Amino acid sequence: MIQKILRLLIITFTVGMIASCSSSKDTAKTNYTTSKSKQSLKISDSLPKQSRLLLTEAESWLGTPYKYGGETKRGVDCSGFVMSVYKNALGIKLPRTSKEQSNYCTPLKKKQLQPGDLLFFSTSKSSNKVSHVGIYVGNNKMIHSSTSKGVIVSGINESYYVRTYAGAGYVNKYRSMISKETKKSKNKNSENSTPTVKTPVNDDDGQIKYTPVNSLPQKKSETEGAASAKDNVAPTNNNNNATADNPKKTKVNKSDTDAKSETDAKSKQKTKSKNQQAAKIAVDSKSSNETKKETTVNEDRNSVLNSLLEQKIDSIYKR
Repeated sequence: MIQKILRLLIITFTVGMIASCSSSKDTAKTNYTTSKSKQSLKISDSLPKQSRLLLTEAESWLGTPYKYGGETKRGVDCSGFVMSVYKNALGIKLPRTSKEQSNYCTPLKKKQLQPGDLLFFSTSKSSNKVSHVGIYVGNNKMIHSSTSKGVIVSGINESYYVRTYAGAGYVNKYRSMISKETKKSKNKNSENSTPTVKTPVNDDDGQIKYTPVNSLPQKKSETEGAASAKDNVAPTNNNNNATADNPKKTKVNKSDTDAKSETDAKSKQKTKSKNQQAAKIAVDSKSSNETKKETTVNEDRNSVLNSLLEQKIDSIYKR
């Protein structure tokens, strides 16, 4: 009875070992492969915190020898490497075999890959099922446990991996962590950014500089603006020699100049209004004179007619 139980345990263990990374006979015969890797990963500070943790953990495995069914830095196979990196870096538990990891992930296209996503390959000559897995690190590269060189970095566009490529996918828990971290970072940046109100100030060289203020300036009344413009305008000197002798020029503030311009505009408006009134009066006067002239002509005509009529009447009576 005990012998039967031992046989079942041995068979179960053997089947699990065979399915862990690859089902090919050549792979099954390879138990240990030592590797002294001098490779490294370029981990960008712009990556989310979880991605940096994952890639840092993966980098620490570089040079680890390949061991079929292994899960430690003494020796590890492809799926054992991926499983250990995710567990150690983020506490995420993945299935043990590359085929199960492929089914566990959400599929995506190569162009959608982000650092930390997984790539799957079918390296078996007798079957098309997934038998190898690696972790994408960016720049069209992946880190994986190779049967011949152990844990190394390889290009995903190499002819062998292009030919054996079987798909890609991402771990949902990992992507969820990244999404939360990104939102948290955006909210933190928006809280730290406080808008400031700035007003333009004229510099001595004619350029405009901006200085922050706590409140907006109050608008001046028309009377105050005109008085301020009158007080601050510097007297002009028409003598060219005097100007040459005294090169210092009195500057007028922009606000005072604006007030003076406003006053001049109002003065021009009043002058224009007076001119329009004078023109109207002249037109009315001309019209009145023409009316009087017409009246005078009519009176003279009537007077002549009356005189002629009287002469006619007198000539009739004399007869």
